[in-house]
Amino acid sequence: KKLVDIQNQVLKDLQLTQDQIRDDLLGDAAVFAFRQTRRDNETHDESVLLLWARDARLLADVLDRVNRMQIKSGELKEVRAVKRGGREYHQRVKPGDAPSEFYYVREHLFAFSSTPGLIESIVESDAATEPKASPYCLKLTTGLGLDAALVTLLIKPRAFDAELREQDKLAKGPEKAFLAEFRRYWQACDGVGFYVDIAEHFELGCALRVRKDDLPEAGRKFFTEFGKPSTLWRSIPEESLIALPARIDPKLLGDFLGSFLEDDQRKEAKQTIESAMKPFLPANAKFDTLLAGLGPDWGFWLAPPAVADKILVPQGAFAVRLHGGAEGADAETAVRNAVRFLLQMAQVFNSDLNIENLKIDK
Repeated sequence: KKLVDIQNQVLKDLQLTQDQIRDDLLGDAAVFAFRQTRRDNETHDESVLLLWARDARLLADVLDRVNRMQIKSGELKEVRAVKRGGREYHQRVKPGDAPSEFYYVREHLFAFSSTPGLIESIVESDAATEPKASPYCLKLTTGLGLDAALVTLLIKPRAFDAELREQDKLAKGPEKAFLAEFRRYWQACDGVGFYVDIAEHFELGCALRVRKDDLPEAGRKFFTEFGKPSTLWRSIPEESLIALPARIDPKLLGDFLGSFLEDDQRKEAKQTIESAMKPFLPANAKFDTLLAGLGPDWGFWLAPPAVADKILVPQGAFAVRLHGGAEGADAETAVRNAVRFLLQMAQVFNSDLNIENLKIDK
């Protein structure tokens, strides 16, 4: 009740209604931008809020009322006009040592920040009659196909390059190897966008703009295969609750993940996996043969419990496609042996589990 009373008093003082705030001030578009800059070997956080108000006159009137109210109450000392690029923005000076705030308003456009540099860059951009180039955010949203989304969160990779270089200088050993490889992928990424869209139905997603030719070879091969549609979609029941099919080539995945490790770590990891899988391989079969016979189609899905089931537990299924020929036959034998071993281990820990009637069909 107290909060409602305060809200009503503020609306009364500003001569506003809730509908006016929602429709005419928050308006047709809102943008929040954040960046980090380094000055004098220190990191500074800078942010700016931009609004495109539907009612330009109401926006100007409300800003004037807020300034006058806060000067009268002592929250503000004064509001100064500052010239920049033939345009004018305002500095809200606070009493004592409190930092100032800055805003720029021109017709429907409103920008607010505690950093003068951001406001000045917006003023200069707004004053330019012929921009030299299309703004980065506009190019990115258009390139990602997100220009019509309801809400978009854009991440500019180049803004983090300096921080990654600093981390790379301080890293040692395995961490340094990982960061060095990660930076190669990061440099090939021009933008990341998270979005919400409700044009036809609710859609939540992530889009990346990557220069494929600039990716490391291991990553380029892996993601090229990963990006293809999986043939397992045909086998997944339509009534499935969750379906996660993908094309993952084990060898390409191993090369991709191994590129983030040092040579010694990569060799040790491969030897460990080979030793763990060796008991399940057919006689004289090599680990590389197993990798060649598995995939690249993998999938997992959950289906609703059968109507006759007394326990309401979804039915899960895991599937992997096997290659034909000798590699596929060896991979099939290894999979069968691994399944039997896992079931036997499960029976050791759960004596009630009966696997005597286990049957594996081709």
